[in-house]
Amino acid sequence: MWLKQSTAVTIRIGPFLDRTDGVTEETGLSLAATDVQISKNWGAFANKNSATAPTHDSDGWYTVALNTTDTATLGPLVVKVQDNTTHLPVRESFTVVPANTYDSLIGNSDALSVDVTRISGDTSAANNLESQYDGTGLVGDNYPATQSQVGDIAIAGAAINDICESYTLTTGTQSSGTFTDTQTLDGTYHEHTDSAGAMELYYQFDIGNSGIPTSVKFVGRLNGQNDTLSVFAYDWVGAAWEQIGTLSGTNGGNDSTETYDLLIGHVGTGSNAGKVRIRFYAASGLTTATLRVDQLIVSYAQALTGIANGSTITLNASTVNTNLIGRGWFLDLNGQEISGSYIYQSISVTGVGTATNGSPYIIQECQLGNVTLDCYGYLEKVALGGTFTGASTSGVSNDVLTFKGCFSSVAGSGAPSIDFSGVTKTTSLNVREWNGGGTWTFTADCTVSIEVNRGGTHTITTGGGDVEFRGTPKALVVTTSGSSTTNIVLWSGAPITINGTGGTVTVKGLHCGITDNSTGTTITDSGKNVSTLSDHTLADLFTYTVEGSETFEEQLRLMRAEAAGKLAVSGTTVTIRDAADSKDRITATVDANGQRTSVTTDGS
Repeated sequence: MWLKQSTAVTIRIGPFLDRTDGVTEETGLSLAATDVQISKNWGAFANKNSATAPTHDSDGWYTVALNTTDTATLGPLVVKVQDNTTHLPVRESFTVVPANTYDSLIGNSDALSVDVTRISGDTSAANNLESQYDGTGLVGDNYPATQSQVGDIAIAGAAINDICESYTLTTGTQSSGTFTDTQTLDGTYHEHTDSAGAMELYYQFDIGNSGIPTSVKFVGRLNGQNDTLSVFAYDWVGAAWEQIGTLSGTNGGNDSTETYDLLIGHVGTGSNAGKVRIRFYAASGLTTATLRVDQLIVSYAQALTGIANGSTITLNASTVNTNLIGRGWFLDLNGQEISGSYIYQSISVTGVGTATNGSPYIIQECQLGNVTLDCYGYLEKVALGGTFTGASTSGVSNDVLTFKGCFSSVAGSGAPSIDFSGVTKTTSLNVREWNGGGTWTFTADCTVSIEVNRGGTHTITTGGGDVEFRGTPKALVVTTSGSSTTNIVLWSGAPITINGTGGTVTVKGLHCGITDNSTGTTITDSGKNVSTLSDHTLADLFTYTVEGSETFEEQLRLMRAEAAGKLAVSGTTVTIRDAADSKDRITATVDANGQRTSVTTDGS
């Protein structure tokens, strides 16, 4: 939902669910203005500026007033109503857009008015536009851009840094190190001396066929006070070396940092796509010169076309506030920081990624292999197929990690491992709309909420942390420890196994029996064991109509009956039988697609 920048607005938020059972709606809460916090552009949550308290109606909707300060920042705006002893927290997301953009989005016809008559009546302008776009027209700063020119515009944000992949020495002597020593800033040099006063060598980089070079950074020195080297980049369009700067000699032992600008022509195309070459050159005149390179990196941006399909991106420097967008590509995080970055549709994300608390990363529609991530981010529709290891950010602020619509990509009965045993400070894990199984490991620093849509066995080791588990798993195994509190609400009639020592476990909803292997654990079963439901109770669960397909509630009741062993299926006939007298109470006929065609009862 869009909000107009710097404009007071009243939004609706809800419903609020009872904190105890997670189901009952709270329609009469008394909330204060300080119960509402907002996050601007993925920043830290803070109290909203408006002092107006939320109000509610009889349907359970709550209205929250935001003032011009609350909506002053463009970008994502998340409104959160704090949880308390009564209700669970509720969040709602909005996007703050400029005023004129908002007016056009909601259909204000005055916002985007166009004088069509003037355009169609100007023959010269129309002819110029036509010739421009059929390739024969005018070019220059005052004329429209073609699609190919627009495609060369880079995505805004911090540049990506790339290290050298090879180097070529033409004149001079490699006196120490190799080109791989230019990758890290560690005081280990790649050194060359001149040959009869001349030196020529170049380093080659590969930034991918959608990369656009922006600059090259040199850290090191040229020893030889009277010497100077020219620095060139290869112009692939003009097929010639183009000077981008100079490197002056010194007799000292201190390194300098030099940055040289690169142009779009400094990246290759075709068979040389993505290639960037940086050359150090002097035809003559050097006097015992020594070039010492500690680090040499090329910075580049991604074109709007995105990362090329099938390509592999390895992060070799901090990559913050950057869009990494493509389809079917591979990403090695390589121990780099990804704070504020957006990663989209990579089929393999591996390695270690760090983050700063307060600047979350977003990973969307990707496949994760074995990966370690700091716990300050947001993952949506992400497939987990290996081991996900959670780590703590630096600083004292609590970490928050959210999974939304994520799922196991492990085939069969296996499940991915989600391991938070290494976190070192208070961490909140929110899992919403999970599908498939999972093996979860936590510590006493963790507060966890997991909602499972369907399927899979879930194995949870609380490690002393508090866990809330809700949904429809295939089976659930919980190992408690310490003073942990585990709340379980199931609707699938799944079996529950409790292991471990200590802690408290509360079970609600429908399950298929609790196996207690624990020691000193307090277990409260406030739910229903479907395997022990009486036949009369079972009959009360069913309500049928003769016409139409099964409703969701009826299908759910059938699943409960089947789990209880009370449902007999033979061919296209479904029968519910009274175990007390072996009489068929309800008989339904279904077609080949499983849709009911008729229902009969014995009238009892």
